[in-house]
Amino acid sequence: MAAQLDRLESQLAYWAASKPVDKETTEQWIEATKKRNAFDAFKDERKEQIRQAVAEGTVVDPDDPEPGTKKRKRPSNKSKGSVAKKAKDTFVLPPIPARNTRRSGGTKKGAGKLFVAVYDNAAALGSVFCQLPKFEQQYALLFTAEGLQIEFIDVTRTTLVRLSVPCKAWKRYDQPLAGAVSIVVSAEAMKRFCTLCNASYSLTFMYDECGSADEPLHLMLYPRNGDPNDGQQIIMKVPPIDMEEETVSPVGTYQYEVTVPCAEFLSTIRQLGKHATTISLRLSSTKFDMVSIGENDMSILQYNMNRVADKDEMGAKTCTIERLPDADRSVNMQAFLDCQFSPVLIECVASFGTHSSCPRCAIRFGVDETGSIRPAHVRFPFRDGESGHFVVDVWLAPKND
Repeated sequence: MAAQLDRLESQLAYWAASKPVDKETTEQWIEATKKRNAFDAFKDERKEQIRQAVAEGTVVDPDDPEPGTKKRKRPSNKSKGSVAKKAKDTFVLPPIPARNTRRSGGTKKGAGKLFVAVYDNAAALGSVFCQLPKFEQQYALLFTAEGLQIEFIDVTRTTLVRLSVPCKAWKRYDQPLAGAVSIVVSAEAMKRFCTLCNASYSLTFMYDECGSADEPLHLMLYPRNGDPNDGQQIIMKVPPIDMEEETVSPVGTYQYEVTVPCAEFLSTIRQLGKHATTISLRLSSTKFDMVSIGENDMSILQYNMNRVADKDEMGAKTCTIERLPDADRSVNMQAFLDCQFSPVLIECVASFGTHSSCPRCAIRFGVDETGSIRPAHVRFPFRDGESGHFVVDVWLAPKND
């Protein structure tokens, strides 16, 4: 009622200021004032009645309870929230569609088996697939007894990317009949589907192992709690691509490892890339420097992260620098005072750390037997310490001018 009176008085005040005061407006103003005064009088009278009742002991003042009495508490929503959180965190295997017994042309298939792999957090794994088109337009999904692996060299031949999702990270993982299932797919097609991923969905891969050579890969998103009312079931067919697979396994040892917060690392690299033709990463005993070098080395912009002793002490803008246990003791930090990389490529690499399930990444630096700088090895551990743990490893070759 008080709010309604306030609005009415505001309207009348506006009319009084913007229009000539006529008889009707004056009467409305007088009536509103009477209602306001009556309401204020009612409130004062009610307060006095309560004070008298408290003084006589017939009513307990809710603001001053007597000893042994308690205020009446409002119903709490904690139980409701905890139930909702528990329901959100619950995982139930999604229903798997039956194997299609017909080929795309309508002819009947023979006996076969549907390979199925279910990952419980679509957002975490999907975030990786959204970054892969920056490096390559197509790649092979290789499912083996050990799990899923994707490995390829980018189009510039300077970056090697490897995704490893071990068998135990999946909520369901069928063992391939022939020991391995390999499907070459479009990176853009996988990205289009994975942009739909969020943490409330599971991500399922399905492939008919006994199908024809053009058998598509089926992807499915399903509410992770198993309740179809909590989200839509989304299925996409990804046709295979005929491509010769290429794998190159990096070899060699590294001497130092720098652990940095992913968000700060990516943010800094992006800022440096606006002013640089080259980005230099530099190690010292007290800090980790990231430096942008402009054209003709005329402009230099430098960011640094201070070193802390232990990962438990790390903040949003600090790092750790460690000598690796098996490192050659003759190699010291002086060898890594100027490791130069392409701004575009190093930003693409840092972008793997955009998802919250990967808060830190580790960058390894090393030199070979001739003293030449090895490709930097950047490791992104996702869901570290959880059952769904997987890693992305990237090797980025230094820039050669």
